[in-house]
Amino acid sequence: MEFHRRLFGVDKLVPKSLIEISGPSNSGKTLLVQQLMAHYISDLNWEILFLNLSHKVQIHNFAKIITEKASTSRNENLEKRLNSVKLINCFSPKELDESLEIIKYMLLGNRNIKLIVIDTLSEFFWLDMEQRTMKISKLKYYVKYVQSLEAICREVNVCGMWTVDNKFVSQMHNGRNDPIQIDHRLRFSIIPQGGIQLNGQSVELTSQGVKFVDEA
Repeated sequence: MEFHRRLFGVDKLVPKSLIEISGPSNSGKTLLVQQLMAHYISDLNWEILFLNLSHKVQIHNFAKIITEKASTSRNENLEKRLNSVKLINCFSPKELDESLEIIKYMLLGNRNIKLIVIDTLSEFFWLDMEQRTMKISKLKYYVKYVQSLEAICREVNVCGMWTVDNKFVSQMHNGRNDPIQIDHRLRFSIIPQGGIQLNGQSVELTSQGVKFVDEA
């Protein structure tokens, strides 16, 4: 709970919140997603709709992170908590588009789902480029899918969270120049001297998740 408060300034996300997790490859984005999902299903009893594009999430690693939460969670049934994550595997741009078309109806049929997670939103950019007759920039591609997710979240009253390679958001700026309104931005960076930072603060990547260095 303290970790969540440090990231977002609150213990619980407001419905319809949009959370962007960006950074270079191997900086900890997917690990943080698993850590946050474990928090939501263990401490808040949320159900989550997880669109798996990168296929980096390993069930045994996710189960280990959830088990780590068991000592502070009221729910100690690992299988039940794993079942709280509704998994949709996508392997192509077409499957992603089709999934975004149907998930609204899935959410309307299950009001226990409070969060949509996509890992990694930029995964199919180059595959999609091969099928396009007109080129599209990384930023426009990214904005297109974030706007699609935002529309679903606003209509069905759920939160949206996604990871994205930092190359897709490097052109964006805070404030009114942003083409989309995102409530929380969590930005990983790899510093030249060695080490990883999250929103400018040093972190370590562990088997239990991301930890701030001053708390490790």
